[in-house]
Amino acid sequence: MAKWNNNKICKSADKKLENFIVDLPLETAFHRVEPQKLKCGFGLGGICCKLCANGPCRITEDAPKGVCGATADVIAARNFLRTVAAGSGCYIHIVENTARNLKGTAPPRAS
Repeated sequence: MAKWNNNKICKSADKKLENFIVDLPLETAFHRVEPQKLKCGFGLGGICCKLCANGPCRITEDAPKGVCGATADVIAARNFLRTVAAGSGCYIHIVENTARNLKGTAPPRAS
């Protein structure tokens, strides 16, 4: 018997996918969403910084800056850029292959 409750899967806009996932004999990310629903308000707001060993810094009215002096806007921007960099870093090989293929289709240059 599975350890997860199939009735508690993440609802999807794709009902075919949702119906397929409900009957799977294994756990997926859709099964793990519901137990993770409770999120920290600082993290949800993008104002939690864990970049150094002095953190995590949480921005409040009483503490408007992190240990390093970063404000809520700086922390939110850093978090966003780190997420973008991590996501795009996963696909850099595709960009490299595309550039090489494109270069390979160019006609030879005249001397």
